Amino acid sequence: MMYRTYILCFVFLLVISASRLMGQERSIENELDQNRPPYFRLLSPEKNFEVVQSPLKFTWENKEDLDSPNTRVSHYEVAFWSESQLFREIFQVIPSYRAVETLEFEDYRKVFRRHGKYYWKVTAYDINGNQTSSEVWTFSIGIPDMEEEFTTWTYIYAIQFQYNHRMRTDDYVSFLQNVNPNAHMKSYSELNFIFHQENFPIPSIELEEKVSLLSQVGLGAEITSRIRLLRNLYFSICPYGSFESSWYSTGLQDYTNTMMAGRLGGEVFLMPKGFVSFKMCWIPRYHVRYIEKEGGLRTFLGKGWEYGIRIIISNAVIKVFRLFGVDIDFQRIPFEFHFSEIKDQYSGTLLRMRCVSVGYLFQ
Repeated sequence: MMYRTYILCFVFLLVISASRLMGQERSIENELDQNRPPYFRLLSPEKNFEVVQSPLKFTWENKEDLDSPNTRVSHYEVAFWSESQLFREIFQVIPSYRAVETLEFEDYRKVFRRHGKYYWKVTAYDINGNQTSSEVWTFSIGIPDMEEEFTTWTYIYAIQFQYNHRMRTDDYVSFLQNVNPNAHMKSYSELNFIFHQENFPIPSIELEEKVSLLSQVGLGAEITSRIRLLRNLYFSICPYGSFESSWYSTGLQDYTNTMMAGRLGGEVFLMPKGFVSFKMCWIPRYHVRYIEKEGGLRTFLGKGWEYGIRIIISNAVIKVFRLFGVDIDFQRIPFEFHFSEIKDQYSGTLLRMRCVSVGYLFQ
């Protein structure tokens, strides 16, 4: 009888010990679950992928039970770096709690500006402060499609303010003293409204029309045609021709006071995107009517040349910022400077003119 009692007590103690051990194992397993970092793998772009066009999308897969509160990710950090250049960028991604997470760049050139090999990896941080990192994959930024590389900053409409300074050299001042009226022969400003068409009528031709309001109380119009000719990775050469005509309200006796000018030349765009360009042209005809005080109606009929530079500041240099609630984008604001020299065939007068302009491009 006493032996039975001992045996029952021994069995009871074994049951209690076993239950305690099982409880300890469960608590250890729960603790491991809470401290176990999430497991995931990279998906795209695949290893050693060459990127040549936008958009660029990076994706990775979370393999854990997304409904488990113990393994839920608080955020991801996606790191990019390059060994051949001083480049390292880290982007934080808030999880969507889907099977596939994504980081996308609409224009990858704003981040990866140079060609070459890059590395990337993803680090996940869970709600308990644990972190784990993926493998390191590589990709390369290649030379994009030539048409994309050579596409300049396109626009449909533009507005431009231009100041035309006719330099008052001794020769030109003497000429003005013998002209009546001479308001239309002095320096002036103009407000231009520009309309721009590309691929017209074939892909290599651009057409531009301009309507002007002149400070000398007048109107003007100009049409320009440019042909995209030679192109490579460093520059593009574009021959062009233009014709402009202006009308002034001063009037010359029974004649309308007009100015006409034609230009033939070429423009060189530095690549990529042609944000800097140089132009030079020949002016075969520069025609302005005027009245000579003692000689009656005359025509300033000149020939000459012109050169200039056009600069657009890329978003890679100055990013878009807000000022008084307005987005300031310098990539839409071209600056131009032109210098011309024209000699009148009748009087021998040499007209030197400087033109400075600033515009705004509407997409």
